[in-house]
Amino acid sequence: MDIQEYLNKNSFRTEDFAGLDDKDFLQAAYAAILRREPDQTGYAHYLDQLRQKRMTRNRVLGTLRYSSEGRRHKTHVQGLFWLFVQDTALALPVMGRIMYLPVRLRHSVRIRFLRLRDSLVYRIAGELASRQGKGLQGPGIEDYPQEVYLALEKEFRSSAQELETGFREYLPLVREVLNLNGDIADLGCGRGEWLDFLRRHGIRAVGVDISPVMVDSCSEQELEVILADALSYLSAKEDNSLGAVTAFHLAEHLPPPVLVRLWQECFRVLKPGGLALFETPNPENFQVSSYYFYLDPTHNRPIPPPLATYTMDALGFINIRIIRRREFDRPIFEDPRLNKMFCAAMDYAVVAWKPE
Repeated sequence: MDIQEYLNKNSFRTEDFAGLDDKDFLQAAYAAILRREPDQTGYAHYLDQLRQKRMTRNRVLGTLRYSSEGRRHKTHVQGLFWLFVQDTALALPVMGRIMYLPVRLRHSVRIRFLRLRDSLVYRIAGELASRQGKGLQGPGIEDYPQEVYLALEKEFRSSAQELETGFREYLPLVREVLNLNGDIADLGCGRGEWLDFLRRHGIRAVGVDISPVMVDSCSEQELEVILADALSYLSAKEDNSLGAVTAFHLAEHLPPPVLVRLWQECFRVLKPGGLALFETPNPENFQVSSYYFYLDPTHNRPIPPPLATYTMDALGFINIRIIRRREFDRPIFEDPRLNKMFCAAMDYAVVAWKPE
């Protein structure tokens, strides 16, 4: 066994740890997940547990991966989370097995869905596109009068100054990936504010939008833009071909399965070290989640920040963080609980990188 192979990778499958004896398995698990050799106490403990059949290998991998030390390293092990939950639950007494039955059922349904998804999603997208001229970027957006939608954006979209302030915070992140020599794609580019901002700072980017009205608006500004839905655009790209994928207020338009598929495609097409940046309304702010979110009639559902970060982590992204924007300068209530509900940032961006 070459332990260096496990130290040099950031993404694994559970099958990568198969075929090893218990001692080599533990060496590999520590190297892959904790990036070090096992300490004597931990090594002796897990070796005994494995030999006594008190723990499965998936449970050992999960215990290491979801420990505080493992979470810091964020090593991706495909499919480990559900296997870890299953093996941990089944290790409980009889009552634990009974309690776990609904989880096991959901896991079975999820597996069936994943198997069906890859075979159907593109066919469904193609049928929708050919029959109705609609893509998956924003279900329902094509049914809404485009001139009216553009007028709504002009009325309720943040001011140019607010947008500029937010964009400046993201600019250093984009500059970090310019050395990758891959295109920067902005999905759901809308009126092109971000594209124009990047152009003014000497950065070339390509916009993608499903709306002919939005594409025309960008073209009038001589911005580089493509008429397409986001998923179709990414599906046509080669692996490891983009330096960054950005999207501002696109994610909340998508049903959850489509959004997950979109992020999977982002991971595939990004170059190693590439950046994914998705900004969306922040439901931590009660005013956003209960009122402002619904000023856009094509919104699907809000996305809580922990859901975004966990999903990105599960898909293999690393160094994931949340950048909150449009926060209140000072509290307006005496009760801190009310400030937390009503004065939280109105938008946030989930930022993540593909492992190098």
